Amino acid sequence: MNQYFSTKKCRWQFLLEAFGFFQEAQNMGCGYCDNCIKKKK
Repeated sequence: MNQYFSTKKCRWQFLLEAFGFFQEAQNMGCGYCDNCIKKKK
């Protein structure tokens, strides 16, 4: 849980990888989580 809160990646990407969906998570960015919004600015 601490890794989720401290990650700089897209939060959805992090969750996909945590559940084993590595291929789907590649180059992913949801555009809506706090980390993706920070990258847009």
